[in-house]
Amino acid sequence: MNDINIKYNLREEEVFSALYIIQKYFSYKKKKIQSIVIAIISIGFIFIKIPNSVNIFLFYLGILCIFLIWYTMHAKIKRISKGISMVEDEFIISLQKIGIIIGEGKYKKILSYSDKNLFIFVDIEKFVISNNREEIFIIPKRCIFKEQEEELEDIFTNKIKNRFIKF
Repeated sequence: MNDINIKYNLREEEVFSALYIIQKYFSYKKKKIQSIVIAIISIGFIFIKIPNSVNIFLFYLGILCIFLIWYTMHAKIKRISKGISMVEDEFIISLQKIGIIIGEGKYKKILSYSDKNLFIFVDIEKFVISNNREEIFIIPKRCIFKEQEEELEDIFTNKIKNRFIKF
């Protein structure tokens, strides 16, 4: 395996879709369950035999909670992606035999392929590297050659196996 070095800038839409992929994989099921539970409880307030304004208020409060669960996720992703895309520095990632090296100098971070918290997601536009739920790195496919893209997919398929997820 040859080292693959990539330098790039990020666009807002790339960051937004990468964060959405991470949220969908790690949080979507939990938010869906929360929404269903709140919906069931809210609907239950409508069918209580003693109708009053408190029950109707609680029904609408439940609907508001469901809306906020999904809206806050979207708003947070939008805010973070806008901030990251404003960074004018180039991002640097190097894929080597030992793992993925992100950054240079005192900001260098090494992610080992054997780390069980390392997940890599791929879609038609980018690779998204996540070593935990809070820290992600994006490699846009527009910044690499087709041969490098195929080599990256081979490396990730062989090195991290079931933690390489295609979207």
